[in-house]
Formats: sequence, structure tokens, C-alpha cells
Amino acid sequence: MIIGYCNFIRSNSGTPVLLFLILWILLDQILLKREKAFYLLILVSFISIPYFHEKSLEQRRDIFLTENQPSKYYYQPHPFTYDSTYLTHPNPSFPTWHLFYIGLGLLSNDYGITLSDNSAIDRALSINPNVVYLSEEYNQIMKREYFRIVKSDPWFVIKTYLHKLASIVVFVLLYANIGLVFSLYVRRSWRELIPLFITALYTAIPALVISPYERYSLGLISLSLIFAIYMVSLGIEKYMREAEITPQLQPM
Repeated sequence: MIIGYCNFIRSNSGTPVLLFLILWILLDQILLKREKAFYLLILVSFISIPYFHEKSLEQRRDIFLTENQPSKYYYQPHPFTYDSTYLTHPNPSFPTWHLFYIGLGLLSNDYGITLSDNSAIDRALSINPNVVYLSEEYNQIMKREYFRIVKSDPWFVIKTYLHKLASIVVFVLLYANIGLVFSLYVRRSWRELIPLFITALYTAIPALVISPYERYSLGLISLSLIFAIYMVSLGIEKYMREAEITPQLQPM
């Protein structure tokens, strides 16, 4: 349930944990098939509870808005500036192209794009002053603008993504650090490491799409640290076993 509620606090913040658990259960060599099916059923059942709860609250909200507000949209302050308002959809779609668009603002550019929601919102409003934020029309505008820049200035787009990719590699090297060396020593089974690697790739998506700054890379940083700690502990365990070192308590 915690995973489900985390996703409502911050979009997809609990998904990496869910992905890791699913992969770990599926690739485990000890669990029987029926045990895997049982654990997956329990996992899905508990994760579904927050979504049913949210749907119930959403229905109550919609009833209230229908009774007290004639428009199906609502106004909210312009983010950060608060000097104007814009229409917002009460059931917004996921802002995929909004994120891709502002992600082009990592480097200085001639398009006025910055790593801020403002630049995307202002651009959409300049094209259609009546566009509803996070509506399907808004996402289509952002999609067209994104691909317009990709087609007109591909080298700028390539440089932006190469910069992001380099930053992601630096994060992994910095936080996994000595764990990468120990991984060559302990040489664990791919079944044991693949859930961690796939989850790490998933957590790298926000850094690659939007920005490699820490706020978008916390999942990747956490997994890199976990990997380092895990590899070092396995390396020490293997060394002690090979050297036949048994820790002894010294008498006082």
C-alpha cells in the first residue's frame, strides 16, 4: 500500500520499488511457481487499494465541482510567478511531452526553454491562449514543438542528451564507486543483479528526459549506493571465507 500512496504523493515515486519486487520474485530460483504467483497476487492486491481509494475521493470531488462550479475546468495561479492564472484540467493527462520539452532547457538555447514548467506553459499559451493546461490539446502542442526543434536543430538536441547521459554515468561512478570493483571480484549471478540493473535503468529515465540534477536522480543515486554496499559486503564475506578467517571474541 505504501508504494501505491507514494505514487500519489509524487508521480511514479513508488514504481521502482514495485518493479524491483516483481523482477526479484520472477527471477528467484528458490521459490516455486505457485509461490511466485501467490506473492505477485498479494503484491498487486495491496498496491490496488490506494488506487480504489483515490478513485472514490475523485468521484466525491467531481460531484462537488459539478454542484458548485459550472465550468469543467478550473483556474490556478501561474506556477512560481502567481501573477496570472490559466485553465487547468481537473483530470490531467500525464505530461509526457511537457517533460520532454522542458528537458531541452538544460543547456542555454535560442528557444527560450528553461528547466521550468513556465517555459512550456508560456509557449503553449503563445500558440493558443485558451489552451487548458495538461489537457490532450496541451500535450499535442508540446509534442509538435518538441519535434519541431528536433527536426530544425538536431545537433542541439543531441548535445543536450549527451550531456545528460554523461551526468548519469558520473552519478553511477560516483555513488557505486568501489562497489563496481568488488562486483568483478564476487561475480554474482545475472539473476541476482538483473532486477537491480533494470530498476536502475528505469530510475534513470527522469534524469535523461528532464534533467540529471539530483532531484530527478535520487532513485538512481539510491540504487547505486545500495549496489555498492551490497557488493562490498559480499566481497568481504567472500574474502573471509576464502582466507578461512573466523572472527573470534577476545576475552576481556
